Amino acid sequence: MKTTKLLSLLLALLMVCSLVLVACSGDEKKTNTQDLSSEPTEEQIDPNDVWDLETHNLQGHEFYFMVLDVAAKHLTTNEVYAEALTNDTINDAVYRRNALLEQKYNCTIKEDRSSKPYDLIREPLLAGEYSYDVIYMRVSNTNNFATSQILVDLNSLENLQYDKNWWDQELRSILTVSGKNFMATGDAGTADDRACAVTFVNRDMLEQNHQEDVYELVKSGNWTIDKMYEISEACIKDENGDGVWTVGDDVFAYISVGTYNWAHMAACGVKLSSISPTGEIILPGTLSQDLLDVWAELKPLLTSPHRDISDSGVRFKAGKAPFFSVLLGSITNYGDVSFNLGVVPFPKRNAEQAEYYTYQEASNTSVYSIPVTVDQIPEYEAAGFESGREMVGYFLNAFAYESRNVLTPAFYDQVIMLQMVSDQDTADMLELALSNKIYDTAAYFNFGSIRFIFRDAGCGDGYGGTGGTKNGAVGSDAKYDTLTSLYEEKLSSARTALNNYIKAIEAVGTENADSQS
Repeated sequence: MKTTKLLSLLLALLMVCSLVLVACSGDEKKTNTQDLSSEPTEEQIDPNDVWDLETHNLQGHEFYFMVLDVAAKHLTTNEVYAEALTNDTINDAVYRRNALLEQKYNCTIKEDRSSKPYDLIREPLLAGEYSYDVIYMRVSNTNNFATSQILVDLNSLENLQYDKNWWDQELRSILTVSGKNFMATGDAGTADDRACAVTFVNRDMLEQNHQEDVYELVKSGNWTIDKMYEISEACIKDENGDGVWTVGDDVFAYISVGTYNWAHMAACGVKLSSISPTGEIILPGTLSQDLLDVWAELKPLLTSPHRDISDSGVRFKAGKAPFFSVLLGSITNYGDVSFNLGVVPFPKRNAEQAEYYTYQEASNTSVYSIPVTVDQIPEYEAAGFESGREMVGYFLNAFAYESRNVLTPAFYDQVIMLQMVSDQDTADMLELALSNKIYDTAAYFNFGSIRFIFRDAGCGDGYGGTGGTKNGAVGSDAKYDTLTSLYEEKLSSARTALNNYIKAIEAVGTENADSQS
């Protein structure tokens, strides 16, 4: 099982009441999840769960973040700074965590927000201007900074402790190229979880159509692509009886835009690229037979004439389908539905598949990075560090560690207990969906738009892009069997983009080293 922030989810949920009491009393002492369990033996403690660095006085330094500001509520980045307690779960957790850090390490935390942080700070950073200690923005923009000699290689920072469990180790593994990595997330962020693809369920509709309880199917390991197809097709309804399936009027089997076709493939354990034992990223000359077999097995579900690929959720909310694939963060928009809303991971290939896997969308995932200009920080030596980057790495490490004890429990409390309204079964479904994210370097970065072949082949009518289209048609198999030819068409450009990226990463280092004081 992959190491993620969900290892202590159940204990974290139990912490909510104690965290509220801490907020009311003004006591900023951190809550340790281990305090709620029986006294562990020494053998039970994972060393990567333990903070083992000395406490540094950070000399009153003001750590300034540049943060992506997103208008969409479900994608907003709100985990860095809070001005005051407001009785909002996430805001107050952020406020408590920051107050703890500021008191314990003698520092302050501030942020600037921008809808286009990349455009705002790129030129100043290239000019060597020191303005921000940490940047928190999307993977694609951060990648552009990394290949421009602007960012610190996080793998080189001893004080960041990047092997600890409060950092996402699986994401780190695919973000590391030629031994270097410039992005980090984990307990310090919630955007990575909110950007995970899950399937919302109208549980009332399943019951009304005498279908199996999807939660029980998940628990028994029998939530498969065939089962999803069977159940979804059993729920369709020609509302006006005209024999014509019309989006917006009739009840469809499944609502899912074409960009989630790859999420289905990933959920079946499929990858486009692999990493060799020496760290080489391999994009094969031909699609594997196993990948093609999975694609064939998904065909009935993805090309059903009763699949709506043109909607971003309005019709699901209106009760026009039993299933809707979407990013988890969108759950904040569904608290007022009139039916029993459930959430499950994407289905497995078959019952023999050992695990459920969850695809994370890079375009909506924000990550933390450190600009090389932090070496201009004047206080680093007095704080006991060899450089400004080691000082910021230490601070970001503490920021992530304390987030694990305060922010992560608050996030799951808000998402599970408030938005999903209640039951432990749903909490279990979310734990399962978020505990086993699957990453693939080529698909994650979408080199040469290689991932879009699954969208284009699986939605042969040309619709099904991100967000859907207003008047799009339903699913089609017109191009489904062209996947191999689409791959061959894009392979050269994908390999070129991949190789150029690797070369740019390998070139990073000389200027970074020269910038150190």
